[in-house]
Amino acid sequence: MASIRSIIEHAVLPPKIPGAKEDNYDAISSEFLERLLNACEKLKHLAAAPLADALRSLSKSLQACKALNRGQLDKEALLRQFGLLNPDVTLVCYVVEQNAAILIRREIDQNYKEFVIFEAFEVSPVTEHVLAADNALTWDFPGRAVRLSLADFNDKEFQENLAAFLEQASMEAVHHVQARAKKARVSVTEIRDTTDPALISQMLLSLLEAIGESAPVPKLRKRVRDDVNFEKNGLLPWRRLPFWLVLRVAAQRHLHFALGKSGRACYKLLMCIFFSELLDDASNELPSFAGPKRLEPDLLITLRAKLCRRMIKLEKDKADVSSTYEQSFDAAFCSTVPHIEGSIRHASNNVKKVWEDFRSKTIRRVSRLQPRASDDSVKLSLTNSRRHLDEVFASYYAPSSNHGNASLDLPSPMDKPIQEKLAFTSKISTLVQLEMNIEREAQGRSRGLQKAKSRCQELAATIHDYLHQVGDLYNGDPAQQSVKVLCVFELWMRMDECAIVCCPLLANYRPIFDPRLLDALQLPTLAGLGRLRAVQAYLARRQANAKYAHFLHHRTGDSFAAEYASQDAAMRQLLVDIQNASDMDRAVKEATWEEETRQYKEYTEKINSLECLCTFDGEVRDVSNCARCLYWRRRKRLTVQVHEDFLPIDESKRQSIVFELAIPTYLSAYRNMTWEILRDLAHPTRQSSPSPQTRLHKCPQLQDFMTADSSCLSFASVKKCFTETHYSFNSGLVPRAKILLPFAADFDLYDHSAKVWVADLNKHLTLQHLCGVHIPQGLSDAIMKPQSHPAPDVDGPSSHQIQANLTKCPPNMSAAEFSAYQKLLAGKSRRLLWENEHSSAA
Repeated sequence: MASIRSIIEHAVLPPKIPGAKEDNYDAISSEFLERLLNACEKLKHLAAAPLADALRSLSKSLQACKALNRGQLDKEALLRQFGLLNPDVTLVCYVVEQNAAILIRREIDQNYKEFVIFEAFEVSPVTEHVLAADNALTWDFPGRAVRLSLADFNDKEFQENLAAFLEQASMEAVHHVQARAKKARVSVTEIRDTTDPALISQMLLSLLEAIGESAPVPKLRKRVRDDVNFEKNGLLPWRRLPFWLVLRVAAQRHLHFALGKSGRACYKLLMCIFFSELLDDASNELPSFAGPKRLEPDLLITLRAKLCRRMIKLEKDKADVSSTYEQSFDAAFCSTVPHIEGSIRHASNNVKKVWEDFRSKTIRRVSRLQPRASDDSVKLSLTNSRRHLDEVFASYYAPSSNHGNASLDLPSPMDKPIQEKLAFTSKISTLVQLEMNIEREAQGRSRGLQKAKSRCQELAATIHDYLHQVGDLYNGDPAQQSVKVLCVFELWMRMDECAIVCCPLLANYRPIFDPRLLDALQLPTLAGLGRLRAVQAYLARRQANAKYAHFLHHRTGDSFAAEYASQDAAMRQLLVDIQNASDMDRAVKEATWEEETRQYKEYTEKINSLECLCTFDGEVRDVSNCARCLYWRRRKRLTVQVHEDFLPIDESKRQSIVFELAIPTYLSAYRNMTWEILRDLAHPTRQSSPSPQTRLHKCPQLQDFMTADSSCLSFASVKKCFTETHYSFNSGLVPRAKILLPFAADFDLYDHSAKVWVADLNKHLTLQHLCGVHIPQGLSDAIMKPQSHPAPDVDGPSSHQIQANLTKCPPNMSAAEFSAYQKLLAGKSRRLLWENEHSSAA
């Protein structure tokens, strides 16, 4: 049985709704139908003719709807209702799997000819339209209408075929009309969206129109409110119950044809009774602090507000009731209002009682203030200050060791300022010694393949440790920053040499650092300039001998990753192993699909050959003796998992993925450290990056083949694999091609430690923010404003620009001084280090 909470959520659509579809949709639908039927019966007993006659026929229609819609349409039930169809009954057929409903009714025209009208409409809007709408969608019902002569409708063969078609359409999803989505350039079934009702509204009604003709029926315009709410790990989103819309449209259409324009007011009154009864039941579900919590008061308040708004609208619609029905409507309205007011009053009292209970349990109890404080309350314990106070008293009474006014006491080495100075001095000494060791060690070269590999990893670790030890100690000092950058690039140069010894292919790819990048360094010694010249000369030679782009670029067929994977025997074998595993998984999924398809067809044959033997005890359905429903449930549970290729079709992408799966340790260390230098030193700005949805080391198909380190640079993708989404399976009868899907992830290099994509750091590299010439404040405020990402080489103003800038001279600086500063900065890369007194004078 459906909970009262679910009924309220679907009926009222409160602000807070669940995040996933409920499992008991059939029970919720049955509860809605039963409640609407009870409201109709209640209003029927309160009303007099002719209003009671219309409600009596509506009650019959709802009884027929109850017999027809029990989770799916049944052929035998349809045939029975076709035989019982008369002018005062509307058959409501909800074709669940096609997202459509059909209203079937008899009609007598002005020439006393009898027809059967078929009205079809969509019952659940597309997700995109719901999310795009600011409020409610405006729909016209029905979407399409067709009429047949009564003689054509009474044809036995026609009714047999129509009932069989509707039964199958309500039980089986048609693959070609289901919602579609594009992923990895293929069309896949989107089970989170609604099905196109074309099978009913276009195919079936077109066939019926060929037998009969289009029916000009009056349109019903309604505001359809819906919502789509996902929870994080939910398979299907929460949507408003479509069957509730079917019932409302069917009831309003029936009352309109029975009462004309007065049917609108009668429908509004029926809805008020429905919500009043629901409010009564919800009031009894309110929580109490003595018992378990069952329903929140805010849901009750929302439902009460919904009922009150309905009553206000009903007051306005009363004026549209025709004189024929005015007396009977007023009598029914006056008999209904006291009950509705009692429901509202009862709900308000219950909410008030819950609030008072809450206040009584949570209100803070303030005891009465005593007229006199106790002796203990005026004594301070001072547990944390006792030791300090004792030391103060002891020093006061201790004999003085001073001679005159001069103190001979040395500062204690345990004083905090002394400790800070000692720590700073020690850190500086350690860094100076480390930089001297780097300068000496950078001269050595490794011979031999194994030594070069280990040396490459050692140099990467040395650079990492050095940058970690320096930290932000040199910030704001271009000279010290220049020394740091020089040390790092000297170590990188030796690391690059070792990497080329181990992998000669690397020499064909230009280094990511341009030699002109280091022109910004301000080195105070001739020896430092000589070391810098050696590094720049090495970078220039590497660039001159290179044939391709830098090794971090992997989107082309001549990328380093693709070339390495194609030349390395172990990686070629890994590619073969992955492809074999993919082919094996494909064969298994195809065999499973064949078995599931065979079972589906077998269950379908059994369903078509049997009759439903379910029995009903009130609202409880007993399916224990019904083999047909058993096979239907088994067929509904059949699902087949899709096969997703383990690798993309593009050969260069395949090789890049294999390279990332098994990149050698020394190459990984070399690449990670090169990237860290670029990221932390040469690219001062970062843009916000979207988080990856899947990572190579967690990719379901490839994680078993991963042997490389993925702590820093590795592949990631903003697109999930099919096997990680709700597209990972299909239900129903699907073509073989729809379960054989390509590789969906679109991998790119991602820094897992800094959470940034390599492609996002795409600006020019620069060191001006670390080592650039200090600009006096007068110039930086007026003409040479600081930039978050400066150019790699800063060109000062020309002589003409210096004269033109005189109009921008700040008031606290003379024109001569302003021009002199600009002349000092004129030209390219002036190596001037401004002292603090110069900048303060500016």
